[in-house]
Amino acid sequence: MKRMLFIMILLPVMIFAQGAGRYLNNNEVPQSFKERYFSKGDHKFFPMHVRDLWQYVYYDHDNDTLEYFENKIIKDTLVNNLQFFKMLKHYYLYYYRTDNEGVLRVLDTYDCDSDGITDEEFLGDSLDVPYQTMYHSYFDIVHIVRDTMWYVIDNDTLFTRMVFTIGGELFYTDRIGLTMIWPEQNEPIYLTGAIINGVTHGTLVGIEDEPNGIKPAKFELEQNYPNPFNPTTNINFTLPKDSNVRLSVYNLLGQKVAALMDKPLTAGQYHVTFNGSDLPSGVYFYRLQAGKYSQTRKMLLME
Repeated sequence: MKRMLFIMILLPVMIFAQGAGRYLNNNEVPQSFKERYFSKGDHKFFPMHVRDLWQYVYYDHDNDTLEYFENKIIKDTLVNNLQFFKMLKHYYLYYYRTDNEGVLRVLDTYDCDSDGITDEEFLGDSLDVPYQTMYHSYFDIVHIVRDTMWYVIDNDTLFTRMVFTIGGELFYTDRIGLTMIWPEQNEPIYLTGAIINGVTHGTLVGIEDEPNGIKPAKFELEQNYPNPFNPTTNINFTLPKDSNVRLSVYNLLGQKVAALMDKPLTAGQYHVTFNGSDLPSGVYFYRLQAGKYSQTRKMLLME
């Protein structure tokens, strides 16, 4: 609750030096403008076209630097006679589409529900819903849609929704997409710029067109998904060079309860599925050790 109040107090003066735009509270936008805006029809919080790209930046405290990464749509394809867009999202591949009501759908390519089916689809996000609507999605157990906000970019003022999740807050903007991520207990990740259907918004920094679209730059252990989970969850990590890798799970007492990996690996991106069906519900930690690199993250197993 304290964090929510802090965000709502801060929003009227949010102007991010690193970000592409700035946020406004609903009461900062004239009623006449809102009426004209909403009279134009449906909103597109999840624009999707081949070659769309979103660039984000965050502050890396360990190296005292600004770190950039991109999400981009690299192709479209038909699955079950439906058009999906293949997105390279921070080194990992996902298949998305929006249905006729503008709701985001995602393919279960990583078989998160462990049923052996990888071409079924799940709810990704649904934002054109009333204030305080709660729903489950593919990425988090609980999403709560907050009230109307606005985002000013390139002299346009665009409708925005703020979504509270287990892992933090997400800010989605009409016609742009995800404009900010505020992870729990971490600093915000800002949108610097985007290319939507051939039109550039904001400012893009050092975009390179790599042949294979994947070039790991550093060691990275991703937050598991879904989280909380029952009984399986997915853990992704990145190796910028060949390394001896150990991936283990510990309980709150620091006792190892699972050894997921212990072997040498070549540089690249890796995906591991953890099954906690033999463990009681509660908080666990998973730790990646690769050479001198070590990182630990928290996850929640729920019955």
